[in-house]
Amino acid sequence: MNESEPLLFPTPKQIAAWMFEQVEAHGQLRQPDAALEIQARFGAEFVYHDPYGYLAISRKVLYQFRKLTVDFVVWEIRDGNWFDGRWRLREFRDTPWRRQNVGHRSPGFVEAPIPDAADLNAQT
Repeated sequence: MNESEPLLFPTPKQIAAWMFEQVEAHGQLRQPDAALEIQARFGAEFVYHDPYGYLAISRKVLYQFRKLTVDFVVWEIRDGNWFDGRWRLREFRDTPWRRQNVGHRSPGFVEAPIPDAADLNAQT
């Protein structure tokens, strides 16, 4: 998608493709930034204000984005804060689910240390 030419009649699928391009180019895309940019670039019909007053991305756009990126992108929230979530490229140590929680641990959770390459080679 050419950054300099605005689309006359954008579709949710084209906006989802733009979102994926942003994730690939920058490694992440924060939800608040995406919603503001979608509103400015593609129009107010692709965003809405949620019950808390935050600007959010329309469900039609998010549906297309999920379809396009299901194997490549995860939704990451920090300490249970949905309002400042971000999409980022999937990493090898992510859980198999789409949503990744960072900083939020259930009671009794113990994080296992991640072995480095030397530890792994020593075990074989």
